[in-house]
Amino acid sequence: MSKNYDHEVEVLSKGESIYLDSLKDQLEQDYLGCYVAIDVDTRDHLVNANRMHLIEQAKKKFGQKKFYVTQIGNLTERTINFRGHQNVEWLFS
Repeated sequence: MSKNYDHEVEVLSKGESIYLDSLKDQLEQDYLGCYVAIDVDTRDHLVNANRMHLIEQAKKKFGQKKFYVTQIGNLTERTINFRGHQNVEWLFS
């Protein structure tokens, strides 16, 4: 497995842990169905009802870092944002 793949799996794992352990209860109570982006290093997060708007906000706030995105209340809609050179790419799992 590649180093990038290992890092992406780590971001998915950390993001899901942060969501489940620290954010899930409050976010599901207040924002069920919206989307959350989580910076897995700082644990900072953003919420938006529109996934594409959330991603744009997160890219501005978190910069070049990878971040975890999921729909609140639905962990099957999770992704990682990562940048290669000038392009934005996505890993869907």
